Amino acid sequence: MKTITTIVTSAALGLIFAGPLAAQKAGEALTKEECSACHLAYQAYFLPKRSWQAIMADLPNHFGEDASLPDADRAEIEAFLAAGAADRQGRNPRWLQAISQDVVPMRISELSWFTHEHG
Repeated sequence: MKTITTIVTSAALGLIFAGPLAAQKAGEALTKEECSACHLAYQAYFLPKRSWQAIMADLPNHFGEDASLPDADRAEIEAFLAAGAADRQGRNPRWLQAISQDVVPMRISELSWFTHEHG
């Protein structure tokens, strides 16, 4: 009986976690595909959620280019980026603490940590 309970519990947990993990992997693949078509696909951790939301909300004017996407793809990429953002729950990197909550950084290359590392 103990073996059956273990098997059933393991299967149930697998089903519970498989959905979100599969969705995250799909979001990661789509993000890499779409973003790296024009530039380096940056890590979501490089910007706070508010920045990713602002960037994804204005894709027709993406730094001088029209990066428009179908709504479903845009939403999937935005969800992936928000889930991995620098300020997601449990994260509060030092560089982000120096940026006011009402400031929405739009360029990774202009953040202090980036300019410190890359000049």
